Amino acid sequence: MKEYFASVMAITFIGGIVVSLAPEGASQRYLRLLVGLAVTGCIITPIFSFFGDNVLHSDLEYELPEVENDALNYEEIYNNSIISAGVSEAEQVLENEILQALNGKCGSIDVVINACEKSGEIYIDSVQLLIYPSGIALDPHFMQKHISERLGRECEVIYVSEQ
Repeated sequence: MKEYFASVMAITFIGGIVVSLAPEGASQRYLRLLVGLAVTGCIITPIFSFFGDNVLHSDLEYELPEVENDALNYEEIYNNSIISAGVSEAEQVLENEILQALNGKCGSIDVVINACEKSGEIYIDSVQLLIYPSGIALDPHFMQKHISERLGRECEVIYVSEQ
């Protein structure tokens, strides 16, 4: 209970300082409103905990659908999402580096990295460099060399007729 009153007093005190330092006018009125709402929220928080969490969350209850396939592993889904995000970031960085070095335009190439996880380690299965018609003048040997140096993996060059 002592902590509760201390937190209410601290919020009131800090809010008062903020309001007093604000310039006169509309901004000070809005700050008073926000400080008042913060103090009110701090005061009524114990009321909700007194009635219990069921009062707050009763409208939010839902049931998860039953999964028929036991192979659905949430940790695996999470890891795949992390890998996918990392691969997407790596693809974008490589594309930007190559385009900047060759003064190419955005959308003229795509780098596609296929990765997997084995024993907690991420491995690159294959790398593909897609060159679109707008990037046909770019040096494919430079791009291949740059990708192999950065990833330690050879890449396959694919010329794509349409985007």
